[in-house]
Amino acid sequence: MITATIDASVTCAAIFEEELTPHAATALANCSRMIAPSLIDVELLRTATKRARRGMDADDARARLSHGQALGIERRSIQPYTDDAFDLSIALDHPSADCLYLAVAIREDAPLIAGDRRLYDRALKAGLGAHVRWLGDFEPTGP
Repeated sequence: MITATIDASVTCAAIFEEELTPHAATALANCSRMIAPSLIDVELLRTATKRARRGMDADDARARLSHGQALGIERRSIQPYTDDAFDLSIALDHPSADCLYLAVAIREDAPLIAGDRRLYDRALKAGLGAHVRWLGDFEPTGP
């Protein structure tokens, strides 16, 4: 069991049917403690509303949003991590919002479980492999 930083794509994979959903279930089950920047709530809301606008039953999307918000992920205010996220965004040439998750992971010594392959690959290339794990590497269990 690990303490991990969970990015929004992992949470979305856990609550919506996606290619990495079985991996997300395994990853979350392996966490004794989960943290994320408070930005995760905005990203979950954006995903749920986008799915509802694109045809998912609105009540179902709302229920999945509520489930995602209740997964036990501890939220961190983004303010203490913005300078680090800024630096990471420049260094990795990657969006600052995604780099907030990596900044939390580094500062809190809680590896980021990333469902964003581009962020994962860029973090590895920058020598940050100790701070990030690819969601797809969590082998699904059960049928």
